[in-house]
Amino acid sequence: MNTRQKKIALVINPMEPGGAQTAGLKLEKELRRRGHSVLIIFMTRKRDFDCGDANVEVLLDNRSRSLLNIIRLFRRLCKTLKKGKFDTVITLTHYAAVFGSIAAFASRIPVRIASHRNDRAALPASTKVIIPFLSLSGIITGHSFVSEEVRRGLSFFDPFGGKSYVIVNGTDVKPAALSREEARKKLNLPQGVPLLVNTARLSPQKNQALLIKAVSRVENLHLAIAGKGELEYNLIELAEKYGIKDRLHLIGNIPHSRINVFYRAGDLFAFPSKYEGCPNALLEAAGTGLAAVCSDIPAHRGLFTEEEVCFASADNVDSWTEAVEKLLINKEERDNLGKNALRKSKQYSVERMADKFLKLVG
Repeated sequence: MNTRQKKIALVINPMEPGGAQTAGLKLEKELRRRGHSVLIIFMTRKRDFDCGDANVEVLLDNRSRSLLNIIRLFRRLCKTLKKGKFDTVITLTHYAAVFGSIAAFASRIPVRIASHRNDRAALPASTKVIIPFLSLSGIITGHSFVSEEVRRGLSFFDPFGGKSYVIVNGTDVKPAALSREEARKKLNLPQGVPLLVNTARLSPQKNQALLIKAVSRVENLHLAIAGKGELEYNLIELAEKYGIKDRLHLIGNIPHSRINVFYRAGDLFAFPSKYEGCPNALLEAAGTGLAAVCSDIPAHRGLFTEEEVCFASADNVDSWTEAVEKLLINKEERDNLGKNALRKSKQYSVERMADKFLKLVG
């Protein structure tokens, strides 16, 4: 592997506490630890979140899609790339792949990698046309995919089977060194009750409405969600409708440096997403040894087996209620799942993720 120090720009859109953004921060930290010069460029700002000591630049606060704003954004991106004298650009979201690769090409940056993190159904129609063209024309010089499932679904992005790798998100979250009671006290969560925890954007994709319905069927079960999003008030109203408003705890975004405390507070991690590329939160929970119930979708099956997590249908409340009740009652099975998931999570380290990206960029 080429260990020469590189100057790398990670281009992401937008700035918000999402999966691609979290992966970008982890990659930036690890590459910088190895002596590379790295800048994360957020094209637009949607929501601020804790980026730690990462090198970050936000190009625009205005997220308007007017032609004037798009031109302004592209010019600022080109200016930033030229000023940084980068030799590599890695884009981590679909619109970033379009704008970032073209801007990098215009700035004469030789290595232009598009990292794809969503399945085909989740992508805007325009990117399904533009990205293959950018690949065929040589403007994109390489691709990465967060799972084999995503790679198969987006095979038309790289029709000639060029330079590409599957690079799974890495996790750096470790078990918190405190008791469950101490973790709950820090987060102001109730003591002495069974607690499901979920961390995700409050959105239709993440499917937290299903959890509220399942929780309403299990006596005294509470649900804590770390994250913010457009469905916050909808979820509160739904919890009120099902009579569990006092058992729903929306605690907002938690800094990545403290997310292990949140996982430590839970008895079970619940992740009912309708679709995923590569779920950071599920990998993080596994890295703390917390047993998980997750939706039975290809992205989750590609990472874990039934000996490591419990699968439940993404659209069946009965399935979730049964799975949660079974694991809450059976502590031995719950502990075994957590131990097996922790062991498996070591395969998905940030170090391995960084190794593969460096191999891809050459």
